Amino acid sequence: MNPALPPEEQAGCERLPRRWYCFLFLFLLFVYGYVHQGFGGGTATTRVDLLFSLFVTGSVKIDAYHENTSDKCHFEGHYYSDKAPGTVALAAPGFGMGFLISELLTVSDKVRWLLCSWFATVSSCGVFGAVAGVVLFMWLRTWVSNRHAFITLLALCLGGPFFPYATILYSHTIVMALLVIALFLVGIRWRTPESRWRNMAEALAGFCCGLAIACEYSAGIAALAVPLMARGFARWGLLRFLLSALLPMAMIPLYQYLCFGSPFALSYFSEVTFVRHLSGFVGIDFPPKWENAYTMLFSARRGLFYWTPFLLLAIVGMHSLLRLSARWFWFCYLVPLVQVTIMAGYWDVGAGLGLGARLLSPIVPFLAVPAALGLARFPRTGGVLAILSILLTGLGTIVSAQVSAGIYDPVRGIHIPGLVHGVIAHNLGKCIGLSPHLSIALLSLVSAGSILVLWRGIESASNQARVAARPPPATANNLQMGAA
Repeated sequence: MNPALPPEEQAGCERLPRRWYCFLFLFLLFVYGYVHQGFGGGTATTRVDLLFSLFVTGSVKIDAYHENTSDKCHFEGHYYSDKAPGTVALAAPGFGMGFLISELLTVSDKVRWLLCSWFATVSSCGVFGAVAGVVLFMWLRTWVSNRHAFITLLALCLGGPFFPYATILYSHTIVMALLVIALFLVGIRWRTPESRWRNMAEALAGFCCGLAIACEYSAGIAALAVPLMARGFARWGLLRFLLSALLPMAMIPLYQYLCFGSPFALSYFSEVTFVRHLSGFVGIDFPPKWENAYTMLFSARRGLFYWTPFLLLAIVGMHSLLRLSARWFWFCYLVPLVQVTIMAGYWDVGAGLGLGARLLSPIVPFLAVPAALGLARFPRTGGVLAILSILLTGLGTIVSAQVSAGIYDPVRGIHIPGLVHGVIAHNLGKCIGLSPHLSIALLSLVSAGSILVLWRGIESASNQARVAARPPPATANNLQMGAA
């Protein structure tokens, strides 16, 4: 519990039963698995191409499938996926299950691709997103009350980048989940008296940061900042962190060696379509373009604060964070600032098909605590912003999370018309024969009911804590003892 919290909020930080966390995990996994964007778009398709190639031909060459995607590289007459290999490695078990089912059912090629892509996405992005929700709540409740932590959780996991990127084989939900886990471990490390658990937290945090980089190269800025946030990291603790990070990062040179015969030949240097990666530092030029920063932060096209206005509370929450911990304040302030500055120099600020600022997704975990503290200061405003975030991002995800950066107002141009006419993304409701609108209604009803159950669990825990904190009633025996 946070000693800086007022007494009425301290009571809300009492422990919740394990079944509450299990229900939260299952609820988020259901929401993330309910919707699927298919395998359209170059980023997701190139990973599905690589998975099919691995399972069908046992090779990393995607020659038989490369026409499906624009995200590819060419070397010595063969085509390869140009993405970091971590996401494919995490998605492989789920993809294998979908591939086996499609073989047993002898479905058409189109259904097979959709089924395999769906299984791969849920087993990787969906599972990591659900785990992130649980860990995020556990982390936030050390700073704010259970109620404020839960509202922040809903705003970020249903109204933030976690939701759309969990429904398509992108790396961003996995990266955000790994950073949330790493920050949580760093936060609890110095509160753990036993050195064995402290050592384990350091090693696991390092592994998460290394895996985040192995899934998405642009996560390196945030991941490398995590060990600096670990207060009192001793020499051996830092060594444990770095060695653990190198284990998953070894997938990168291994993949490059399999493709290009050298562990140092980065795939972006052999691009077929996006040759702009060859300019600057892997496509990043200096000085940064501030109009790109505006696009990533505030525009209807890609703005992080446009699609998740709840994160605006992080601005006012920074003041509270500074009072509670200067170290956490500076890192939660500087990491997003550096990420925005560097990514503002990237040649493709829209980063292909997507919803929101894909390039800024690694900073969301760093804004979570300030946003929660801002909610604690302005609960009514924060509640409205949370609902608005869920409506905007939820609508965009259900209709289509694969929006071209050239569309300047996706809500009015794509999402509202798609909702009206029933042109929406794949979902489980449609698969069982429901109409598009009924499938949305089913998701909404299950979500509303689950949120109500979870909220009642928080209220019940708070009520029990209040009852336990009350002084015993004055009885004759108590009065006599007091007089004595």
